[in-house]
Amino acid sequence: MVGKLPFAALVLFMSVTVLAAEPSSVDTAGRATSGMVSADSDVERFRGYVGVPDFEAVSRKKQLRLYPCVNCHRFLPVNATPRKLITASPHPSTLQHGKGRLWCPECHHMQNKDFLHTVADGEIDFDQEHLVCGQCHYSHHKDWYFGVHGKRLGNWRGKRKMVLCSHCHNPHKPVIEPRKPREMPSVRIGLEPMRRPAATRR
Repeated sequence: MVGKLPFAALVLFMSVTVLAAEPSSVDTAGRATSGMVSADSDVERFRGYVGVPDFEAVSRKKQLRLYPCVNCHRFLPVNATPRKLITASPHPSTLQHGKGRLWCPECHHMQNKDFLHTVADGEIDFDQEHLVCGQCHYSHHKDWYFGVHGKRLGNWRGKRKMVLCSHCHNPHKPVIEPRKPREMPSVRIGLEPMRRPAATRR
């Protein structure tokens, strides 16, 4: 049934679900007010879930080879038409995300090209990319906040340090392909594989 919904309706539903993740009051315009912060009078931003342990997200921008984006895009006109891209990395030739329903402007801010954006057109820093991903991938986003989904760096003591979505998932092709397990390591020459004595077998 979900696959038959118009994409815009699906995104709107998921964004409302994320915003309703914690108790909130509603103003006269129907916007959630508690747990949100206004970048300006019209854009409100999701602030997380109640009861989440404090954590720090690892910076993604430091690992992006061609960031900031405006180094190239300041000279290029905005073209939001879906098409096959022939430019070099980091742009894929095809976008394998959302079964053909997504294109660059769905996530990338078209005016301020060093930012991502929400469905409400709020600017999102690349180091806060999970706020964009979580609009559609609500359940994974909540699990990530609580440490169930994703990867934690360091040990289990002290402040949590978490990697972001795109550290593991290519945002242009987020499904992780099945991987063939490695072959069993070979036994060093002169040794035999360990076998239990017959008397101890049951």
